Amino acid sequence: MALQHVPFAFRENPDITKAAVQQNGMALQHVASVFEKDRDITKAAVQQNGMALEHASYLFKDDKGIVHAAVTQNGLALQHARGNLESNKNIAGAAVRQNPLALEYAQYPVNSDRDIVLAAVRKNGLALQYASYSTRGERDIVLAAVQQNGDALKHAGYDFQRDKEIVLAAVQQKGDALHHAGAAMQKDEDIVRAAKLQKEGHQVVAPQPSAQEVPLGTQVNRSSVTVNFHK
Repeated sequence: MALQHVPFAFRENPDITKAAVQQNGMALQHVASVFEKDRDITKAAVQQNGMALEHASYLFKDDKGIVHAAVTQNGLALQHARGNLESNKNIAGAAVRQNPLALEYAQYPVNSDRDIVLAAVRKNGLALQYASYSTRGERDIVLAAVQQNGDALKHAGYDFQRDKEIVLAAVQQKGDALHHAGAAMQKDEDIVRAAKLQKEGHQVVAPQPSAQEVPLGTQVNRSSVTVNFHK
């Protein structure tokens, strides 16, 4: 039901309006003014589509129940919250659990909470860029981030971009992450090899043994031998 196409007289019917936002939460932007401050209709809308919080009355953008319902459906709805709810661990934490990239809109102390940030980067390593400066300095968090997405290395501190274990984990996940490594690491044989293997699908062609290396009477398969390297 496209509420904007419903005759205005019917848009003042609460049942029709609620049914419309339950079908499409973004219809909240088209409700009659008489329902703009209706909490039940607003909550129904954000439960269907959390991003409908953008069109909610200012009265509800700092309503913990409404905002929690919104971010539980779509964590990115946190960007439309008001009243310092971005720093509320219960609400902002729920947003980040739903979508790790919602960490962009979380404020202190949420974006400095080890447990919240670690859980976020384990689901999406790129969330590392939105963690607080101090949290991005924790080695286990950076390692978890690059293991999930090698490109997270570009959001790591300079010291981590020169850390062989961190860089190796990044290129094993995504070979092209080598571009984000420190200069010395980009020339490290182990790291360059790991990056190449990852980009080649973790497969290399093993050399065939020479006739001198094969015991007498052994049949040699002259076709190429593939060795698989697993993550």
